[in-house]
Amino acid sequence: MLFTILIILIAISLIINYYPSKEKSNFNEICKGNIALVGNGPISDEQRNIINSSDCIIRINNSRNKLPHERTDILVLRDNVIHLSDKDTILWPVIPWCKNLKDYKVSYSKLIKPIKIYDEVHCPDKKNDPNIKYWKSNKVFKECIKDNKHGDSYSGISTGTAVISELMKNDAIVKLDVFGMNFNGHPRHLDFVDKEVTDKCCTKCIFHKTPVQEY
Repeated sequence: MLFTILIILIAISLIINYYPSKEKSNFNEICKGNIALVGNGPISDEQRNIINSSDCIIRINNSRNKLPHERTDILVLRDNVIHLSDKDTILWPVIPWCKNLKDYKVSYSKLIKPIKIYDEVHCPDKKNDPNIKYWKSNKVFKECIKDNKHGDSYSGISTGTAVISELMKNDAIVKLDVFGMNFNGHPRHLDFVDKEVTDKCCTKCIFHKTPVQEY
């Protein structure tokens, strides 16, 4: 009898590990205090120390400036790199308006509600969808005087700006330290075309200047 119970418990454990929970997580329960949002641009050693001492570290996409021993509390992944997630990742997806998470092969244990953006490049079969007008005209920062819309660039907003715009709506956040972002990437994103949009519109952001301008 005891042996049978043991076998059942092992089987349950294996099932739980193989099929991780897909319950949505509350951002404000995961991320509190001093928040560091880290893009893929260059960071200095001094900035690295500030990031590592933050209460919550949010990293974006391939986290190429992260060292192996450094922590990530939330990983933001755009649809084209969403495969980088694993079952231990607290995943915050940024996906095109025409997609759902079930469209991707994703393994995760915790999920923050996806941020949906306009991205016509990844919605080729949806060009006649009546919702496309809404997504194209959707403003990046709702309360900002700069009139920048998702459809002002063919790939919409960058992953970094998508997250910043979402965090600007969060009343629990009063300050956001941003590292590794200089908006000098490829101008397929509107915030790389108009480099001032995020700087001007994120009134909660403290942008820590990248040590070099390359991206």
